[in-house]
Amino acid sequence: MLYGLYLNKEVLRVGAVFAFGFIRAIRFLEKHWSLLSRDIRTGSLNPVVTDPSVKESVMKMLKPDPNLVDYIELKCSKKSWQGIITRLWPNTKYVDVIVIGSMAQYIPILDYYSNGLPLVYTMYASFECYFGVNLNPLCSPNVKPGEEYELVVTTYADLYRCRVGHFLKVVGFKNKAPQFSFICRKNVALSMDSDKTDEVELHKAVENAVNHLVPFSAPDLTFGLTR
Repeated sequence: MLYGLYLNKEVLRVGAVFAFGFIRAIRFLEKHWSLLSRDIRTGSLNPVVTDPSVKESVMKMLKPDPNLVDYIELKCSKKSWQGIITRLWPNTKYVDVIVIGSMAQYIPILDYYSNGLPLVYTMYASFECYFGVNLNPLCSPNVKPGEEYELVVTTYADLYRCRVGHFLKVVGFKNKAPQFSFICRKNVALSMDSDKTDEVELHKAVENAVNHLVPFSAPDLTFGLTR
């Protein structure tokens, strides 16, 4: 975070693997930007950083920059943090985060902080592994556009034809490789009494609840599902 502020003109993209992790980072910055500004103003590290290797690495680059601190303070001290990403990092082209499935609930918050920058997820992965992208597969993929399929993966880490529970819809082809959109995860449901609500319906319900609560300045409402 400190390097990102110090080299703010060189930052071309921001992000994290999952949307909620990136939002946590922005909210951390919202609470502690004054401490980071102090480090840049003085060219020194806060005493809370005690790891010698980290201190040595940072101090090789960090030099006092009062003008940059004045710029950061001007942007961060405003009451509204709408568009803070493009204000602090003016050369940022997109936000690199996963926003499919339950992560889609964070899209409005990301749009708020980024002034509507494109949300791009450059990877498709799960907690089990990253799923490779091969634009010229050796074997002809036996899938049809418009159909839905469950993903099965084999990895070097001892997963063999593992059903990870992701359902995908084939939307077209790039060269010989199928292009797809993520639909949902299998067996992910909220169980209340005798009623079960799947991930898609729960997302819609939370989204509708948020829209109803907006006029009352209610805090952000989000949810997370685990298997």
